[in-house]
Amino acid sequence: MWDLDTTDTWSYVVFVVASAALLIYSSMMMFIIVTVVASKIFLHKPTSQHELGDVVPGVSIIKPLVGVDPLLEYNLESHFKLSYPKASGANGIVNPMVQNMAPAYAAAQYEYVWISSSRIEGKLQKPNVSLVHQIPFTTDSPGFGSSVEKIYFGSAMTRFYVSFNVLGLCCVTGMSYIFKKPLLDQANGLAWFGRYLAEDFFLTRALHERGHMVMSAIPAKQNVGQTTVCGFINRMVRWMRLRLNMMTAVTGILEPLSDCFPLGIWAGWAFYHFFAINPFIFFIFHVLSWLVLDYIQLKTIQNGKLLFCKAEYVIAWMVRELSSTYVFILAVLNPHHIKWGRHTYKVKMGGLVELVQEKTKLQQL
Repeated sequence: MWDLDTTDTWSYVVFVVASAALLIYSSMMMFIIVTVVASKIFLHKPTSQHELGDVVPGVSIIKPLVGVDPLLEYNLESHFKLSYPKASGANGIVNPMVQNMAPAYAAAQYEYVWISSSRIEGKLQKPNVSLVHQIPFTTDSPGFGSSVEKIYFGSAMTRFYVSFNVLGLCCVTGMSYIFKKPLLDQANGLAWFGRYLAEDFFLTRALHERGHMVMSAIPAKQNVGQTTVCGFINRMVRWMRLRLNMMTAVTGILEPLSDCFPLGIWAGWAFYHFFAINPFIFFIFHVLSWLVLDYIQLKTIQNGKLLFCKAEYVIAWMVRELSSTYVFILAVLNPHHIKWGRHTYKVKMGGLVELVQEKTKLQQL
């Protein structure tokens, strides 16, 4: 147990490390509880056609296309079937994504622009602030890999996404968001953000600084068909590498320590150090509580029956949580190079990116 009268340097170090564990553990539990409660209150309560009224702002829809997704035709069609009275579509044709979107952005005829990636099934609410964004989620797809992916987006990602937005912090992904075009033009316009691979991170941060933003009550469902575990891990590694270069301290230190298993071990030791609580009992209770709370959160986001049973949920949840450390290691071993589509990019500290010139087979000869 800790003795406040000791002057031993090592004891001070242990005290600080144990205190940090309690602080991070308390913060994570707060985020989880806030997310579960806020999701129950706010999600899946869309604006009705009556609430929209007779006069609504027009919305220009941009669907950036990077390759051909398995369900691309359906995803595009869903946007043309929207019941919103004033929406127009525009498509770019050039890679990478920002270059793809730039011509469509320049041609957008309405004040509001909706950027919705080619993987997103279309739904629309009344845009009345500087930025309206959707929680990323997935449609129901068969396969264990799809279950792992759904659990990640419905629990691990949502822990921070919902709670940060409830607390007024900027946490947005670029899968589906509506913003006021004049405000983005004040921040140098869409093309300027093409210097970043994670343009959505910097773009939405600039918009957040210029006005209030709102999280939509309807999640953005990625509709990409069946996913493998390897495909999911590769995607997570790519995202982790981006975050390591954009938010090095947070991603490199806090993020791996806030995952369920590493945090459970660390907090278990801290609770034993301060309160003499059996660390093994604490760890079991910790894992079970996260497992249950994540399931409640996942069901709330799903807003219906899950495609998999509870037993598969437990296995897929374990795989997802255990894979997070593996993803972190892979990302740290090669933090600056990201393969996206047919190209490889070098990401610099701060998020700036440059295309890596790859030799063709003819050049190699």
